[in-house]
Amino acid sequence: MAHTATTTATDATTASKKSERVKKVGLVFLGVSALLLVRNVLVTFNSLDANPGIGFFELFFVTTDEYGDPAASLALMVWTPFILAPIGLVLALISRVMTKTK
Repeated sequence: MAHTATTTATDATTASKKSERVKKVGLVFLGVSALLLVRNVLVTFNSLDANPGIGFFELFFVTTDEYGDPAASLALMVWTPFILAPIGLVLALISRVMTKTK
């Protein structure tokens, strides 16, 4: 019986550690998403002054440089929050479910 109790305690500790790791990854994804989203919003507002007549969302989703060439850094800044935020939310929910099922 002592072996079973020890095994159950070890399993609970392992599940707790996994839940914490999932939660941390989810929070990192959400944090990175928030930072990139705020940066893009700030850059867009600054660009509105230099580009009168262009709408906010037209500038917000721009992924080309001033010469019209695709820019990987702009594409990452624009689209990463839309990919990482949902993944981060799902991971946070999974972590919460893992914690509640103990």
